[in-house]
Amino acid sequence: MNISVIQFDGQQLSLSAPLALNNNDKGTAFGGSLYCLAVMCCWSWFYLRCLDTRIEPIGVPNIVVTKASIDYLLPVTDETIIATCRLDDEAIWQGFVDHYSAKGSAKIQLDATIYTGNNAIKQKAVTFTGSYGLMGAY
Repeated sequence: MNISVIQFDGQQLSLSAPLALNNNDKGTAFGGSLYCLAVMCCWSWFYLRCLDTRIEPIGVPNIVVTKASIDYLLPVTDETIIATCRLDDEAIWQGFVDHYSAKGSAKIQLDATIYTGNNAIKQKAVTFTGSYGLMGAY
């Protein structure tokens, strides 16, 4: 897939993949690639936030995807496919951290979006929602 990190600022993570390596027989982005990019965007955001927050026990976060759904709204034709995960409400993150601190495991729901179109007119092409669990560290 050739996934690359575009940026992570502590609140938002964007990953990219080239259409040329992730296209289907119609010349648009392959649905499986869109799904994988969205799953990895949320998983990576969660991983980085866990490291940044220094959730105990400190180590490599043991993260699992427990549930996921995706809606394909439009075909993606951009040369570079970009998925973005952002959690706008810090209270949700703090609630997750508090629950994890009390119980030793916790889940959080994260969303990723993929847009398509030229820079002047971007349209939402894919919406992804996943439930991610932190089961400690190893």
